[in-house]
Amino acid sequence: FVKVAIDREMSRDFAEEGATEIKGPRSLAVRALEKGLRSVDSSIVGSCTACVAILVGDRLVTANLGDSGYFVIRGSKIIAKSHELQHDFNFPFQLGTQSRDRPADSATDVHIVQPGDCIVLASDGLIDNMFEGELLDIVTAHRSLNHGVIDPPKLAQELTYRAVEFGSDPQRMSPFSWAAWTQKRVLYQGGKTDDVCVVVGVVRDGKKTK
Repeated sequence: FVKVAIDREMSRDFAEEGATEIKGPRSLAVRALEKGLRSVDSSIVGSCTACVAILVGDRLVTANLGDSGYFVIRGSKIIAKSHELQHDFNFPFQLGTQSRDRPADSATDVHIVQPGDCIVLASDGLIDNMFEGELLDIVTAHRSLNHGVIDPPKLAQELTYRAVEFGSDPQRMSPFSWAAWTQKRVLYQGGKTDDVCVVVGVVRDGKKTK
């Protein structure tokens, strides 16, 4: 962000304002994105991808725009995940300055979840550097060390640290380097240094659901 003079307040303000829209049970993920976009100070220059997930009863309602995303993990398997939206390789959909992309362009979905499901939302700093199998290994190891229970803040921190580690490895075969070759026949070795943001939640019973 600093190198390209993009104000990181854009992402923060967008998330804070959009969050007020998803508290009610009738709210929709795309409406949350629309509200967040409308609320951003027009003097702020920048853009960001967006991923919203709203739990309503046993339904996880999602909207994803760009190359951030989410994973729904049940046991040792990923049972659902987001759809990436890019105009071209490494050119994701974004909301913000000089972007024609709109919240309505988001990939939306509804997933049936159950108590115990782990939901991981992450920026491309994780997704470009961590294969799904590695994500599952970290979640499984975390659960084993915590007597079968997931501690969301702690797991989010673990995933963030590992994503940063992977992104800093110049010798690593990463999801980003694999995509560069398979999509563009470009040889790129190593991780991809980028911002990393991870949010983890666990579905609970009844009124304890969060």
